[in-house]
Amino acid sequence: IRAAPAQFPASPLRAYVRPVEPQAALPAMRPLYDRWRQGRTGPLLRDDWWWQTRVLRGGYEGVTFTPPGGDEPEGYMVFTVP
Repeated sequence: IRAAPAQFPASPLRAYVRPVEPQAALPAMRPLYDRWRQGRTGPLLRDDWWWQTRVLRGGYEGVTFTPPGGDEPEGYMVFTVP
């Protein structure tokens, strides 16, 4: 999607979103993706090549979401900023 941050509604959950470098967050992102993918028929299994080529090739930024009281992220988003 293309949207300015001001276009999104304010949420108290934003306090739990943290910017990350995708390379540093990859160990947390991969299991999240795999858990989300289970039981679905559309999402593909992603191997090391895919993560290295598509996500970590550069030009991407990312955020993780760790809920209150949590130790590990429960969500992530990878994006580019034009």
